[in-house]
Amino acid sequence: MPPTLPRPEAPPPPRRSCASVVLAAVLILVVATLLLVLPTGGIGPAIVIGGGLFIGVMAFHYLIWGRLLKQMLRDDNDSPTELK
Repeated sequence: MPPTLPRPEAPPPPRRSCASVVLAAVLILVVATLLLVLPTGGIGPAIVIGGGLFIGVMAFHYLIWGRLLKQMLRDDNDSPTELK
């Protein structure tokens, strides 16, 4: 009877990264911003800064309120309910 060889180990699963997607999105954002600002003169930067502030404030509120509401719902589900 020939000796049995140990079964080879399975290769590790490939690592997934979203760095290339984020880099592409940032590059597209920079190019789009430049294309907006170049032909508009002085109003272009105001539009970009105003839009950026608006999106930043909306994202801030979304993150803060989302976490607060998620925590409140989790606390409500974890607490025992009293039947009267």
